[in-house]
This record gives sequence, C-alpha cells and structure tokens, in this order.
Amino acid sequence: MKLFFREVKLYKSISVLMIILAGKCFAQSTPVTLRINPEEAIGCSSSKLFATIDYVPLETTKESLFGRIDQLYVTNEYYIVLDTDTNSILLFLRNGKFHLKIQCGRATDELKAKFFVIDKERKLIKVGYYFNKTKTYNFEGKLIISEEEKPEFEYLYFLPGSTSVSYALNYDYKKSRQDSADYEVKIKKNGKVFQQVFPYVNYNKVIGNMDRLSGAGSSFLESGDDSTVNLIRYYGYTVYSISGSGSRPIYNYIFPQQLSLPIDFMSNPAYYGKRIEYIKNNKDVIYAVSNFFSLNQFLFFKLKALAKGGESYIYDRSLNLLIAADHLESDAANCYLPITMNGSYRSANFITYSFLTTDGKCIYASVSSREMFNAYNASHGKKVKYDERLQEYFKNSSAKSNPVIIQLKPRSQFLL
Repeated sequence: MKLFFREVKLYKSISVLMIILAGKCFAQSTPVTLRINPEEAIGCSSSKLFATIDYVPLETTKESLFGRIDQLYVTNEYYIVLDTDTNSILLFLRNGKFHLKIQCGRATDELKAKFFVIDKERKLIKVGYYFNKTKTYNFEGKLIISEEEKPEFEYLYFLPGSTSVSYALNYDYKKSRQDSADYEVKIKKNGKVFQQVFPYVNYNKVIGNMDRLSGAGSSFLESGDDSTVNLIRYYGYTVYSISGSGSRPIYNYIFPQQLSLPIDFMSNPAYYGKRIEYIKNNKDVIYAVSNFFSLNQFLFFKLKALAKGGESYIYDRSLNLLIAADHLESDAANCYLPITMNGSYRSANFITYSFLTTDGKCIYASVSSREMFNAYNASHGKKVKYDERLQEYFKNSSAKSNPVIIQLKPRSQFLL
C-alpha cells in the first residue's frame, strides 16, 4: 500500500512539473468559454440556418459501389472517402463522378484501414491501419510506400511546410520503464520533433489503457484552414488548435454539473480501472465532445453520452443560440430531402457519423440512397422542384445506390 501511494505521489510530482513546463505553450491563449445545456436546444427549419444545401450523388458502378462514409476529406478536385466495410479508399470528382478506388486490403482481412490523412502539398494519401501499419498512395492510386510498425502515433495529420502532427496515448507501453514520461502530441518538421505537448506518465496507477472508452474522441478534425487542425483530447471538453508553431486551446465547453464528468476524472487514482464502469453507471454524463467544426459564427459538434448514444448540435455564437440537429427540419428550399432527419426519424447515417468535415466554406454530411428515396416517395403531392442533377439521380438510381454527400453552406446570420 505504501508503494502504491509513493507511486501516486511521484506521478503527481512529475505531472505538476511537466504541466508547468508545458504551460508555456498555453499561457498566452485563453479559450472561449461555451456554456452548453442540451436541454435548452431549439429546432428550426434548414433554410433559416443554411443559405444553400446541395446534394451530390456519388456515381454507382460495379467498381465504385460501397456502403457508407466512415471518413470524408474534401479537396478542390475530389471527395475522398474511407469505407471500412469494403476496406477501401474511393475518390470521386466534385461532381460525384467516380475517379478510382484504392483497395486497402481484402474486405475479409483482419488488418483494416483505421483512417487516412492527406498530404495536399505532395498529393499523397497515407492510410493508417490498426496495429500501426501505414501505406502511402498518390491520387492515381499508385502505392508509393508501405511501412510496418509505427507505434509513435495512433492518428496523424499533415500541415504545410513538411510539418506533421501525431497523436498517441498509451499508458501501458514504453520501451524503457525507467523513462516513463511521454507526450500525447508531437509536432515534427522535416521528420524531426519540433514540439511536444500534453505530457503524461506511463505505468502511473492513476489511469491505464483499460480506462479508455472506444470512440471517446482522439482524432484530428479539419479546421477549414490548411495551416491548422483541431484536436479534442480523450475525455476532453477543450478544443485545441494545432499549427506548425504549436498548440493553443480555442474553446472550452462547460455543461450542467449533472451532465459533466468529475473535475478529477483523469487525475484521481480512485477511478483507476473504473472509468468505463463510471460512465456505464452514469449514462447521462457527456464523456466526450467530437465532430467539432467551425464556420462563420456557427459551431457544429456532437456530444457523446451512453443514454442517447450521441446527439449533434449547432451553436450560434453571435446569438448564444443552441440548435439540436435532431430538430433541424427539411423544407421546400432543400426539396424536403433529409439532412439529419428522414421524415420523423433520425437519419441512420447522421446518428453514427454526424457532420463529417469542413473545407472552410461548407460543412459536409452524408445520407444513404435508401433514405433519399424514402424522402422522395414521401414528398409526392408536394410541389417539389429538383435540380437537374437530382432529377437524373432519382431517374437512374435506386435505394441500393451509393451514399449521397450533402454540402451545406451556412448563412452569414441565423434567420430569426
């Protein structure tokens, strides 16, 4: 027992020192406080929030057929899609025309693609697999390099100027137990570590890998600005902006006490090995913020709690107005087609994936063709005017066709 408390004391001492040193990175930046109460969220029609809503059907051929969009990245030329079911990366032109498919492995392989990251400067796609394997392809699908065992990151992101940002959090692994200090985020320039932030200690008897709830939010999120990327840390309520010069907190969420994790949730050894159990026993507690994107004065995000699985919101900072995505109603402006809702039911795609990404001008989501055709059939009798692309889609496609990308451009101000 004495040894246990000695270890905890040592952990706290090291942590305090590391946080003081790391504080230099954050001292000059004060995040914007967001006081969010999900119970106060309102609904509205989609046209009050978005100036334009465009539907881009992705061409369906024998080669391009896939089931869902697990990850989306938007360039000036392409929509780049990860579908884990088929274990493939697919590239479509911005008009939805199929370009090519990269087979990351057989769909039956245990080695599945986990994520991909785009190097826009060199026009490369790096695919990250489970078990720390990576493969790099060009935009024409040619394999450039295959790398084994990359334990230094779980997720990776490329910034301009030969800069990469890696995220890794492993409490139970270190080559040398004597060197137990590590950092969640490392910023590299030309392959060399430039800066390390968010220190932590391995084998600390305070928190371990068994405390990590899958999907709690540890991936990079597009900011809409090529020079920065956003990150929300594990069990975190703070959004950080990372650039080639370092990291800074930009938003800090505050929720009602009954919906919040305990303040000492990450530091109290009493939760060691019991954090997932705590969340399961407190299903209303928001254990993560994810799918965060910022456009104009609007913030788009998802709040994860076991009671509801995960609900998405849009927050208007200029009006301090919270809108529940589940109550975003389609209207004549978007031909009564689904965005977050399919009639009276939440869209299956949106429940799982929420808003997918941003390019700095628009926010993107997706919807299945089945849900598109359900809405199409339900709108018979209404005076709906589809554009030429949608007319062609409903004429020549079916409920079994590829998903449809939704491109939403927010208004400069919410229409009251």
